[in-house]
Amino acid sequence: MDWTNNNENAFLSMLHEKVKRDAKGAPTFKTSDWNAMDNELYLSIGERYGAERLKGKYNRLRSKHRYFSDLLEHTGVTYDLGSNTVFAPEDV
Repeated sequence: MDWTNNNENAFLSMLHEKVKRDAKGAPTFKTSDWNAMDNELYLSIGERYGAERLKGKYNRLRSKHRYFSDLLEHTGVTYDLGSNTVFAPEDV
């Protein structure tokens, strides 16, 4: 089962809420948390991914976010939210 944009957005929204509720803003998830998230996603989107697939997706999204943040740290690199476009000089 692939991750559709709708399913990924539902997962991201759920993660965002969990991070906002954590006192440090960086929760550590246990197996029971991943299982609860799988149940919550099932109620929301009607599909089950399982704890291991959710962990994998979470780690891939974290990696993408890290790479994107590193890219934006380069001088001259900007991101336009409206057009969802990154602008960068040729040498970056």
